[in-house]
Amino acid sequence: MPRSPRKQRATFVKLATKYGVPLENKILAIKRERLSDDVTNLITEFYVNDEISRVDPSLKGVSSHRFITTTRRHLLYPIREVHNLFCRNIQTKSWS
Repeated sequence: MPRSPRKQRATFVKLATKYGVPLENKILAIKRERLSDDVTNLITEFYVNDEISRVDPSLKGVSSHRFITTTRRHLLYPIREVHNLFCRNIQTKSWS
């Protein structure tokens, strides 16, 4: 089987139609569970923290998307360490 989920699904459908196996629409549907706005805002607040990341000093350090301009930031630590810090931060906030 291919590694790509899209190609796996296409191969599965092609084999099923070739051998006459009926398919349900649920199998073919792509489920994408989105994060809630609260979780997204919590993550954004954490990564914008000056202790975790710094602002890009260059003039090209501004990105705009759909009339919203944001400054680009660079992480000060490797992503695994930042993730561990985020998890610890969430645990301390939830317990307090």
